[in-house]
Amino acid sequence: MKIYIVDNLEKYEKDGGSLEFEAVKISHHGSLKNNFRWIEKIKSKRYLISTNGENHDHPSKEVIAKILQCNKEEKTFYFNYPVDVCNVIDEAEAVFKENYKYSVVVGNETSSLQIEVSKK
Repeated sequence: MKIYIVDNLEKYEKDGGSLEFEAVKISHHGSLKNNFRWIEKIKSKRYLISTNGENHDHPSKEVIAKILQCNKEEKTFYFNYPVDVCNVIDEAEAVFKENYKYSVVVGNETSSLQIEVSKK
């Protein structure tokens, strides 16, 4: 019997856990196959995507679109390398950023990426 991320998230929530996170690492470099089903279950302020985009066209544009569609709250995408998908979500930057409440932080592949977390 296979146990999927969605199954564990549902069990975690049923056991009283919150599916709202400060940061979420999108698995497998943002590939469609490994991320699409569970994204609608969670909410996060920060989505971390580790890929240089050179192989397999990761991250998937559909994964980014799914996050934008499912999470209407303020959010930030963190990419450790400049990737083409940043251009896709910034095509209509003003409208997209206003409607989908996101920002993008892109690393330069040579220095560490800083992620700001506010303390409550």
